[in-house]
Amino acid sequence: MFAFYTIEASFLQLVILGCGMDTRALRLKFETEKDNVKIYELDLPHVIDYKQNLLESIGAITPDVAKRRVVISADLSQFEVRMVLFLHTVDCSTHASVAMA
Repeated sequence: MFAFYTIEASFLQLVILGCGMDTRALRLKFETEKDNVKIYELDLPHVIDYKQNLLESIGAITPDVAKRRVVISADLSQFEVRMVLFLHTVDCSTHASVAMA
């Protein structure tokens, strides 16, 4: 339900904090005009590495997924890192929806 609300509300960014093994970026389907939706997945570096290797090994990252998925390795307990990520990675000029996985 959350993802459908996000799409309908014209959000162009979905930020998933502590994404772990969450697969929303792979499962969500967008309408043609929503093709520019970006999904940011943030988690600890070892979690991101494990997930990325697993998804690549099973061929789960399609060109469509690769186009909209942005993977960010970071320790979110460090305030400075979190601020840098949001200031330099997520487009602050457009709406974003944030989810905790």
